[in-house]
Amino acid sequence: MEANNPPVIGTLGEKTLHAAIKSRLSPDPATHEVRLGPYVADIYTGDRIFEVQTGQFYRLKNKLSTFLAACPVTVVYPIAETKRLYWIDVETGEITGGRLSPKKELPVAILPELYQLGPLAFSKGLSFWVIPAEIEEFRYLNGWSKDGKKGSSRCDRIPLSFGQTVKIETPADCRALLPDLGDPFTQKEFAKAAKLSPRKAWYALQFLQAHDTLLRAGEKGRAFLFTVK
Repeated sequence: MEANNPPVIGTLGEKTLHAAIKSRLSPDPATHEVRLGPYVADIYTGDRIFEVQTGQFYRLKNKLSTFLAACPVTVVYPIAETKRLYWIDVETGEITGGRLSPKKELPVAILPELYQLGPLAFSKGLSFWVIPAEIEEFRYLNGWSKDGKKGSSRCDRIPLSFGQTVKIETPADCRALLPDLGDPFTQKEFAKAAKLSPRKAWYALQFLQAHDTLLRAGEKGRAFLFTVK
């Protein structure tokens, strides 16, 4: 197989996780990929729009503003509650691996994404669903490290099962996403408990402060302390 022509697992180039969630939310294909004005909605049921977004929520800003003028919108955010990693040789197409990844995403992972929406996050008619999934992830062995894994690009994610949906409509719903922590806590402690990178943890804490669910509570050494309102 040519290195510049890697395999596509998703049907017609659409990533499998995205397609599976659309079918789960609305089995009727007539409701999928519906044009509404200048944009295409992932799902339009006639009285609600669903947008499946795996990250980079800032890209949704203009689209959401347009859609919300027409009807309620739910942004669906899938997370990998458990994940097995498989590797694709870009020369031969051979698939190896199957190791269970130690990395697990929690519903709190949506908070740094919501930060990107700014004041749009809790607009009237806008809600968010976090859908945990057991996932098989396929990556190309095309990274910069000797084994090709570090810096590799993702081919596809295939869901094996889905967990219970977490629904978010208000700042109070975000408070319920917080992991068990001592009170007060530092950004470092929050990042570890929430399984977030330091940068994403900072975005999450900024978002919670902006929406009046978290307060600064002094300092511990050189680190800020936070407390839940």
